[in-house]
Amino acid sequence: MGAVVFNKKEKFVEVSPPEELTKIKYCQNFPIFTKQPTNQMINFFRKTRKKMADDNRPLKYMRYAIGEIALVVIGILIALSINNWNERKKNQEKLMNIFIEIQNDLSKDILRLDEILIWYKKTDSLIYLVLNDSLTMEDYKDNPNISQITYFYESFDIHANGFNNLMNNLNYIESTHQPIVDKLKNLYTENKNNTDKFNEEIVDQILMNLKNLGETKKWASKRLYGLTSEMREYYLNDPFYINSVNYFNILLYNMDYLEYRNNASLIYSDLSELIGKKMEFPIHLINSIHNP
Repeated sequence: MGAVVFNKKEKFVEVSPPEELTKIKYCQNFPIFTKQPTNQMINFFRKTRKKMADDNRPLKYMRYAIGEIALVVIGILIALSINNWNERKKNQEKLMNIFIEIQNDLSKDILRLDEILIWYKKTDSLIYLVLNDSLTMEDYKDNPNISQITYFYESFDIHANGFNNLMNNLNYIESTHQPIVDKLKNLYTENKNNTDKFNEEIVDQILMNLKNLGETKKWASKRLYGLTSEMREYYLNDPFYINSVNYFNILLYNMDYLEYRNNASLIYSDLSELIGKKMEFPIHLINSIHNP
C-alpha cells in the first residue's frame, strides 16, 4: 500500500506509491506521486476571484439573473392576461346567450298577453251590457257563453327561466349591463308580484262565484249543457249575480297585465341593442312597442 504524508514545514503532501507500482518504470513521474503544495490550489481560486472582481463579472451575472427573472415574470403575466381575456370572452358569450333567452321569454309573454287582452276587451264589452241592462232573454239564448263572465278568465304565467339564469350568473355582469339588469329586476320582481297577486285574487273570486252558484241554484251543474228559461232569467235580472259581475269588473280594471306588457316590450327593444344583433321583431312586439 502507498502512504500519504502531510509535511507541515514544507507545506506539501507527499504520496508514496504502492510497492507494486514502484517496480514500474517512470512511475515517479506521475503527477499524483509528486509533491504538490496545497497553496497552489488556493492561489488559483484567489486569482480567479480577483479576475472576476476586476472584470465586474458578479454584477454581470446579477444583471443576467435579474433579466432572466424579469422575462419569466413578464411571461407569466402575459399568460395570465391572455387567460383572463379568454375567460372574459367566454363569460360574455354566455351572458349574451342568457340575454337572448330572456328576450325569447319576453316574446312569449307579450304574445300571451296580447291574447289575454283580446279576451279582456270582449269580456269588458259584455260586462258593460250586463251592468247597463242592455241584454235580453234572446241574447242569452243565442249566446249562452254570456253567462260565463264571472266563472272564467285567461290566466297568465310569466316565463322567468332566462331571468333566473341571469341571477345565477351575476358575476359576469359589467357596468354596461347594469341598466338593463336593473330594468329586468324591476320587471321580474315588482311587476311579476303584482301580476301574481292579481292571478290569485281573480281565481279566488271565480271559485267563490262558482261556490255561491252551486249552493243557491240546483241547476248549477246543468248550465253548461244549455240555458233554460229559469237560468236566463237569473242571469238577466238577479241582483246578486249583477253585483258579482260588477265586482268582477272592478278586479279586471285593476289588472296589471298591461303594465307588464308595455315594460316587457321596451326591455325587449333594449336587449336587441345590447346584444348587437339587428333582430326582426314579431308583429305583436312591434305593435306593443309603438302602441303601448
